[in-house]
Amino acid sequence: MTVKQNTVSNESANDEAGQDRFLVLFTLEQFRKDILSLYLLHVNLISSIANREATLRFLDKSSTEVYIDFEDPDAVAAELDFTYFDIKDSDLARSLESMYRYAYHGELDYTVEELGPGGYHVAIAAIVKDMAESSFVKFCLWGDVDREDAVKGIKDSVANCLRTVELANARLTLEGQPRFFNFDGKDEDFDNLFGCGATDMPQGGYGAALTIRQLALLSGMGEMSIRTLANPKRANQIPTENRSGRTLVSIDAAKAWLKERGRYVPIRRGMDGATNEFMIRRFFSTKDLFSTVIARLAAFYDTTRLTSFQELGDRFGVTTEDKTAYGNPEFLKELADILDFPPHLFALRVKEALLNDELAAVRRQAQEEIQKSQ
Repeated sequence: MTVKQNTVSNESANDEAGQDRFLVLFTLEQFRKDILSLYLLHVNLISSIANREATLRFLDKSSTEVYIDFEDPDAVAAELDFTYFDIKDSDLARSLESMYRYAYHGELDYTVEELGPGGYHVAIAAIVKDMAESSFVKFCLWGDVDREDAVKGIKDSVANCLRTVELANARLTLEGQPRFFNFDGKDEDFDNLFGCGATDMPQGGYGAALTIRQLALLSGMGEMSIRTLANPKRANQIPTENRSGRTLVSIDAAKAWLKERGRYVPIRRGMDGATNEFMIRRFFSTKDLFSTVIARLAAFYDTTRLTSFQELGDRFGVTTEDKTAYGNPEFLKELADILDFPPHLFALRVKEALLNDELAAVRRQAQEEIQKSQ
């Protein structure tokens, strides 16, 4: 279940991102394999401190008589039919996918907690950072000459996860938003990341400025290249400043330079998996449709949206029996906005569900008439 990233075409990833010059190293599908690899490393860790049954329960798999080598992620995946689908709704997968979309595509994912301090993204970033520096992981990969390609794939997967988390964090700083982790220095600064005693959330640790490493990540270039381009002796050098003993680039200067180079990624609202599913799914009734609506609201973790939904229903007199509002274009547009669904498509899906309700009612009436005549 590992990926040898050096064999992957960067062009396909760039096509997915719709960018010509900012280098996207791997597609989302490839990154999902990296997430699964990271997850299976934790399975290996659990199997080292717990018995076989406990490890299987963690994987939500039934006990089996087949021997499973939990140190081999490919064997775990093959013997237990364990795929990314099994972990796609985990906090690890949801968080890292949202970071990937923001880091490489500039897409905001509103189906998960907002990227920033104080939430579970802090914990996920800490887990990824720890795995990248883990003595246990080094031990697991040490001396495995029979699986050199697999070992390299695991190392690449961990590195890809770390790079993605760091890049998402750096992009937040570039956009003037508070970060969700401190990768700079030995002190993670959890007090500030969770707002304990702080009057405002930290931005990038040095105010409205980026480190050389952060600018390197945002440009898709190496740190040494950025340092060379920032040399004061060069013409048109990247303007830098010294603060707290570090060489920094102001946000304004960084944005201007990235745009000039064609490597600035604009921030936009992304179309998440739930929206894609909604676009192609067929709904057989209004009950079926609105169970999806409720699930969508729950996935946002946003009390403001839920309040707006309740107020909208009260304003238009929506009840489980009264479907009058479902034919009101104004109601449907406001509801689509709350759910982040395309308004025109949402209206068509509601119309489809209403017609299916009518069709089901006609069929019931026809069946009743048949029974009466018998």
